[in-house]
Amino acid sequence: TDGFIRSRSDAKDGRRTVIALTAKGVAEVARLRTALIAMRKASQQLMDDAAPGLFDALWRMENASRRTPFVERLRKRATRIASDASRRQA
Repeated sequence: TDGFIRSRSDAKDGRRTVIALTAKGVAEVARLRTALIAMRKASQQLMDDAAPGLFDALWRMENASRRTPFVERLRKRATRIASDASRRQA
């Protein structure tokens, strides 16, 4: 086959399909990883030229968003705003 993946039925369990990368697929993954590293480095340099530390700050924001999703942060903020508004009216 000339594709990136191959599949076959599992010899021991016919319900199962085994999927694997072909040699072409492995080479493409390596090529893409190299391209992604180059893009990351170019993006980092561009951001650092514009504002030193921006790239690292964005990564910290992304990691924080993974720990506490943005929608959860919005809900907490809305609850606080509503609570503060209630106290001011009381």
